[in-house]
Amino acid sequence: MDFVLFVVYFFNKNICGFFIFYYFVFQLSYRYHLIILC
Repeated sequence: MDFVLFVVYFFNKNICGFFIFYYFVFQLSYRYHLIILC
C-alpha cells in the first residue's frame, strides 16, 4: 500500500505518466486474472 502511495506522490506532477502507469498496471492485472481463470 505504501508503494502505491509513493507512486501516486511521484506522478502527482505528471498526470500523463500517472495515467500510463495506471493503464499498465490495469493491463497486467487483467492478464494475470486471465491466466488464473485459464
